[in-house]
Amino acid sequence: MLKGYNKDFLPDKPVICITKSSLRRLPLPAKQNKSPCALRAGGVRLAKKRLKKSMAGCYPYRKLSVHKCRKPLRKRVRKLTPPAVGLDNIGTNCYANSGVQCILCVPELNAYFLTERFAKDLQSSESINFCRAIAEVYRSIFTSSEAANVSSKPMTDLCPLGQNDTHEFFTKSLFPRLGEEVQFIPNSSAHKKGIIESVFGGVLANKTVCKTCFKESVKHDAFLDLSLAISGNSLEECLDQYFLEEELKDIYFCERCNSLQSAVRGVRMHQCPKYLILHLKRLLPERKITKVIKYPVELALTKFTSSRAEYELQAVCVHTGSGAGGHFLTFAKRAAQWYMFNDQIVYKKYESEVLKQEAYILLYARSR
Repeated sequence: MLKGYNKDFLPDKPVICITKSSLRRLPLPAKQNKSPCALRAGGVRLAKKRLKKSMAGCYPYRKLSVHKCRKPLRKRVRKLTPPAVGLDNIGTNCYANSGVQCILCVPELNAYFLTERFAKDLQSSESINFCRAIAEVYRSIFTSSEAANVSSKPMTDLCPLGQNDTHEFFTKSLFPRLGEEVQFIPNSSAHKKGIIESVFGGVLANKTVCKTCFKESVKHDAFLDLSLAISGNSLEECLDQYFLEEELKDIYFCERCNSLQSAVRGVRMHQCPKYLILHLKRLLPERKITKVIKYPVELALTKFTSSRAEYELQAVCVHTGSGAGGHFLTFAKRAAQWYMFNDQIVYKKYESEVLKQEAYILLYARSR
């Protein structure tokens, strides 16, 4: 009898085949009986080796075989993590540097520009364009050491001059320029999404219900980012205000009633993006709102959509100074470590420090 094993486990016939499920049910020796996972902690090979050694000399057995379960293959993006390098400020391009440090948290964009897949999608063969400029900056970043700085001049030369902010860099430079240069023409089969639309694109459902005949009207609007008015003390309160139902009094034209009626209008998240950009409206025309808004590392949008949507914080863009002029810097995650990117200056930061910032733009990556 095997020492330390339960006699009920010993089979009457020779062991021919051992599966993973039977390895999980294999009792441990009395001296090692601490955890049911202890035996298989070292993997299937170690479990087979122990089992084979323990049964030697007791009774004849054939070669053990472990059947591995075949799981469907999933398409996974290659995790391209950039080094923590700074970007040179050549004047007033801190807004662009801050935006680049944010989008470097997106592996899909890193793979797109580093492998030059964008070259196949370009609509023009011009040597000077925004895509090629960004790709040049990307290559400089990924081939640099952490002690060096990289110049973002190839890209900023194509951006508007003067004082700008990071949100305008996204909405007026990055998104529209890439949309124009990497444009897909619909064919008879299907319309292929562009890289920006596939990464940051989502769909909102605007639903209006007439209070007289209760006719529902739904309109879908695509978005790349959400601009939230500052309300309350937390990001959740800002989102609640954004998705709050609005009552329309005698200003909604109902097609069924054929007249102006009162209605209720609400917004829901119809399709959640892979990466969610949230813009907090701090910079108003007359002043800047300096109120600190609490934001979580893990954000759940389940109550705003019909499907499960959970996100994890990747980057925080911060604006310092007044509304008339200021400076932009970014706190971004690189391989599970937080850094502060202030143009050429790069420091490691704790997560607790990141969550205390006066956030202007938040970048979340969908986890579920």
